[in-house]
Amino acid sequence: MSWVVKRGLRCAPHSNVEDLHPEFVARLQACIADVAVEEGWLLAIYSGVREYDHQKRLFLPYLARKREVELGIRASAHPVVANPDYVNPTTGRKGSAHQAQPKKYKRGNLPALEGVGYAVDIKHADGSHFTRAQVAKLDKVYLPKWGLVRSVPSEVWHWVPAMNAPLLASLGLHAIGDDVRDHQEYLNAFPVDGPELVVDGHFGRATQQRTMAVEAVIGRPTDGEWSKADEAAAEKYRNAARREAGAERRELRGERKSNRQERRTSRAARLLSKAAAEPESDVSELITDLDEVMGILSDMRTDISELA
Repeated sequence: MSWVVKRGLRCAPHSNVEDLHPEFVARLQACIADVAVEEGWLLAIYSGVREYDHQKRLFLPYLARKREVELGIRASAHPVVANPDYVNPTTGRKGSAHQAQPKKYKRGNLPALEGVGYAVDIKHADGSHFTRAQVAKLDKVYLPKWGLVRSVPSEVWHWVPAMNAPLLASLGLHAIGDDVRDHQEYLNAFPVDGPELVVDGHFGRATQQRTMAVEAVIGRPTDGEWSKADEAAAEKYRNAARREAGAERRELRGERKSNRQERRTSRAARLLSKAAAEPESDVSELITDLDEVMGILSDMRTDISELA
């Protein structure tokens, strides 16, 4: 079979990987690259997202195989094929994970998106399936490492995203969920021009525009998609801004103390000049003036110590 590369994934020309969930794509990219480096295996996707009619065409022969099993004509109806019309009452998933799902479906901590699929069929690029030893290695090391799982134990080729693995992909347009809500709150706290976002958990055009504004400020590509690299750059920028603001505050405090010292020095000098010019002045008045001078010197010494 000839392969093409779409969305950074080696796949069959007919395979629809364009409509896979972006987080799922990020996990597949990472896992496949890791396996290639560590094991030397070149993997390829030969089935991705399916339209309803495609799933129906696969399901009807499966029903016929089941009937033959019931009649004793054949021993197994394998492989199992999901009914494209069945809606899981708990999760809201429609038919197979290969099918583009409705917006209300949410898999684990993946941001809910409308019209994306959550499953691929995968094998070696030379067309061979995984050996038992390779399946064991994948299950033990690579799939859990990159947030993937085989949801059908008997189908070694069928991979889906694990429910609550760490997120790898960027947040982008049309994403929804708590991660988007947190992102919106973060953007609102960031010092950029523009109206404050409504924190509703929906990554719309306004969130995209403010994301791009922040990306421009922190020196990242302004693609409107919030990645881990963007997050790291934003924190670096904010930390530098805090340090700079702290330095400015310290400088301002230093200027204020310097001005205060000048006023105190001038006051002390006037009092000492007065004492020298009027030696016949009342002793109690001289003592009062000298006490004030000593107080001024004490305050100045305190300020100098704080500056140091």
